[in-house]
Amino acid sequence: MAISLYLKGGLPAKAAQVIISHPGTYDNTLLDSIAAALSKAGLHERCGDLYQHLGRAQEALQSFKRGHAYRKAVELARQISPASVVTLEEEWGDWLASQKQMDAAINHFIEAGSTLKAIEAAIAARQFTKAAGIVDFLEPAKAQPYYRRMGQHYEEANNRQEAERYMLRAGAPMDAVEMWMRAGNWEAAQKVARGYLSEDELHQFYSKRARSCEANRQWQDAENAYVAGKRYVYTRHTLQASPAAALALADIWQECCVGSADQQKL
Repeated sequence: MAISLYLKGGLPAKAAQVIISHPGTYDNTLLDSIAAALSKAGLHERCGDLYQHLGRAQEALQSFKRGHAYRKAVELARQISPASVVTLEEEWGDWLASQKQMDAAINHFIEAGSTLKAIEAAIAARQFTKAAGIVDFLEPAKAQPYYRRMGQHYEEANNRQEAERYMLRAGAPMDAVEMWMRAGNWEAAQKVARGYLSEDELHQFYSKRARSCEANRQWQDAENAYVAGKRYVYTRHTLQASPAAALALADIWQECCVGSADQQKL
């Protein structure tokens, strides 16, 4: 009697609680009516509880999923359908991510073996150490874009040493060089350039440095950059402003000529 009154009064959760709290034999039509009312009211988790109490496991599982009650869904799946647990973990992670709960989503993606989603969630949650730990399991080609993003993050956070480390792991030494140049740390930029750039990239690096110095009328620094980069064509302004640059160019030219002559003799 109470159950019917609860249903008529639009209180299906109360009706379900009576069924769960007082085990017995109930009319299937009544039970289906309660379940339908719970579902219609959006009380999917409560509907799942009812189905589980009645031993209707598959229906309970579907209701838990619809209600995003993934903890109960996973626990039930481990009993009745272990193979579906992985899929449920990924769905759980997807739902948490959709709710902007990125930190909570990470472990569920890991449990599901969804490595890329786990990395994206970790980066979105600014858990960069955790992201790096996951990225390390990827093939180098797949890992490099993520290392690059982490390098950008650490540069923005003014942690340039860490940024350099990730940029180098990303196979992007020029990014590290340009970062140090933006920060005005010429020595650090030069160290990375000499250690990791190709010969052509190294020439470009020193030429860029020289042009920047020229623009700021830092003639001696421009001269040093041209010499270091073995770029033997100085600008007119540099040669006019720095007699030492003209002498350095003459010495370099003589050295090149002597070297060429020696090679011809061989």
